[in-house]
Amino acid sequence: MKKALLVIDLQVCYLKMNATEDAATKAISKVNQLTEKALKEDFEVFYIQHFFDKGPEKWVLKWFFKGAGLRSDPNAIFDPRLEIRNSQILQKNTENTFLSTDLHRILQEKGINEIHIVGQDGTACIQATAYGALKLGYSVKLVDEAILSGSPKKWAKIKADLITRPHCELI
Repeated sequence: MKKALLVIDLQVCYLKMNATEDAATKAISKVNQLTEKALKEDFEVFYIQHFFDKGPEKWVLKWFFKGAGLRSDPNAIFDPRLEIRNSQILQKNTENTFLSTDLHRILQEKGINEIHIVGQDGTACIQATAYGALKLGYSVKLVDEAILSGSPKKWAKIKADLITRPHCELI
């Protein structure tokens, strides 16, 4: 079984919105450890960035979120503590990574059928990507200690639902 690690949206602007400094530091440290282990175990590792590119989204973000997630936001970069270990960086503009990138095609070409997901936000891009992966037939592993959420109670409910699905587990 070939595997991939998806590192989702660990961008400065989103971390500032969804995590305390301590929680972000711990999660990024864990992601760096997982990345090192994954590469030793011959996983493919993908780093995924979310940018808001559509007109209406831009206005909402400018007004309510001080421009977070816009390409012009200097904090839309990956957190500097994140150790980028390869050039497999995908940029998306939807919560579900599979809808606005070539990830599915790339995974199919590489024969990957199991994905491990880390990053943020559990109640948005993590959940949408996990459900999308399951719908496409992937086995999904959610690495709980490396997933952040601005709404832990909502994330707990989503997690509980996800792990009732065939081929999805919390590790």
